[in-house]
Amino acid sequence: MSLYYLPGWLTHGQEFGLMQTVTVTTTSHGNLAGLGADDHPQYPERTNAEMITGAWILNMPLDHDGLTVGFYAKAPVVQAAAGVNLTDNSGGAADNTIQALPDPADAPATADALRDDLVLNLIPALRNNYADLAAKVNKALTVIRDVGLMAT
Repeated sequence: MSLYYLPGWLTHGQEFGLMQTVTVTTTSHGNLAGLGADDHPQYPERTNAEMITGAWILNMPLDHDGLTVGFYAKAPVVQAAAGVNLTDNSGGAADNTIQALPDPADAPATADALRDDLVLNLIPALRNNYADLAAKVNKALTVIRDVGLMAT
């Protein structure tokens, strides 16, 4: 590229001198203008979600043939069959906490008192724990489906 410059600094009233031509080469891409422009559709940008079409040849290990995929150095596998979500009939409320199970009263006066203690304290904690587990399993299944590791 050619740049033109005037030798020395010009002040008000000076006449323009003879212009000289200097050839400049750039060895750093950081010194080039327009690098942020997305004007090469044959190259996908790293920061934008762009559709890649056609056959790409990559000079690197990638365990993927379009039908199978391997993650983290694992051999490629075929997509898993669809799995069903758990149906939560526990009657508990999922609250993201596996609760400690309360101990029954040390010396209930009667069998009825023991039953009432279990119904009031232990069984609700068990139900909530089952509800939490069902919610987490269902969330994991959704994520696995969303990334394509399991059929929908």
